[in-house]
Amino acid sequence: MVPEQRGTRYINQALQEGNGAILITPHLGNWELGGVTFALRGCPIHALTLKDQDNEAQEFRDRMRSTLGIETLHINTDDYGMVLKLARLLRESKFIAMLGDRWEGGKKVEVSFFGRRVIFPAGAAALALATGAPIIPVFTVLRKNGRYLAWGEPPIRVKRTQGQTTSSLVAEKTQEIAGVF
Repeated sequence: MVPEQRGTRYINQALQEGNGAILITPHLGNWELGGVTFALRGCPIHALTLKDQDNEAQEFRDRMRSTLGIETLHINTDDYGMVLKLARLLRESKFIAMLGDRWEGGKKVEVSFFGRRVIFPAGAAALALATGAPIIPVFTVLRKNGRYLAWGEPPIRVKRTQGQTTSSLVAEKTQEIAGVF
């Protein structure tokens, strides 16, 4: 789908490890195309998205993703069962794809982003801590030559050190995500 791909070894490594992975991307480039690209590489992707107010548009988008091998999960910050479902999917070696630079409720962390203090969602780091799944920052951008480039960055591992609190670890790793973006 995307002719030029880099850093795919991180995706392949996560597939081989069998713990699933959290693919995280900012609002940059064509994240839908990136999801398709990684799905075609054999990643069993579940895209975590906000539900569109237009039900017809949402159903169309969900169908299109599904035909391309991507299952859609709609965010519900009031539903703890969603967290359990995401953890189960990761334990089943599935990949969770999410945008990581927009907070829409749920746990949050204030991070430094382009010299400003902004709110980022803490869910990716908290989920990685709970499951052991790596966070792989991914990007898909249109280059000057008119062709897309998709790439993955080295995984962010969320592991507690002795004496470190959950909140400080989640804040540290969420800041690391912001730094990659």
